[in-house]
Amino acid sequence: MKKSVIISICVVALVLIITFFIGKGITGADRVWEKATYTRNTELGEGEKTFSVKVIVGKDNVTFTIHTDKETVGEALVDNNLIEGEEGPYGLYVKYVNGMRADYDMNKTYWAFSKDSKPLETGVDMTKIEDGAQYELTYTK
Repeated sequence: MKKSVIISICVVALVLIITFFIGKGITGADRVWEKATYTRNTELGEGEKTFSVKVIVGKDNVTFTIHTDKETVGEALVDNNLIEGEEGPYGLYVKYVNGMRADYDMNKTYWAFSKDSKPLETGVDMTKIEDGAQYELTYTK
């Protein structure tokens, strides 16, 4: 009898702990957002050209409106400290966006680059800025 009571108490405690963490909404995306530099839509830079970049992680996103005189999306984003990465055989391999890290070698994640929700065939450092365009950087696994 005592053994079944102890097992029941342990099961109830385990269910309460799991419910607590589910209720907190702790997901992988939440942990990524903890490192974000900006969590609200933000306007950055100065210049004649204007474009936006939506940074998407899980169900959350933040949009940056960028003003610049740079030629490529990558140059403008680096200039505004929004991306960091390493030079690779195909150009800039973006590892950090808005302070958040995606690294395929570490955890099979990467930043997908698109325009108007359509994947681009060029990287950020090779994509010429289109005035008024919306680009996206999506945390992908």
